[in-house]
Amino acid sequence: MGTDNWGSIFVGVLVLTMGIIAIVARKRLASGIAEGQRTMFGRAGEKIARQSKPAGLLVAGIGGVLIGVTAIILGIVLPPEAF
Repeated sequence: MGTDNWGSIFVGVLVLTMGIIAIVARKRLASGIAEGQRTMFGRAGEKIARQSKPAGLLVAGIGGVLIGVTAIILGIVLPPEAF
């Protein structure tokens, strides 16, 4: 068990935290994204904004959590030479 892979562990914690935030605040994030698309793209942005749903951020958040946990585990388990 090596802990010399601080970069992998740090990135894993960062991605894990961002995934958790995306899951917890997905409704506010989705509405903010939709409003930003309406503002930036006008009429075309309205069509894009209708597709911005909290379920999409839930999938992205779960993916972030899984990638973060994997990076942390690999940072702890793999020897530094493996990187």
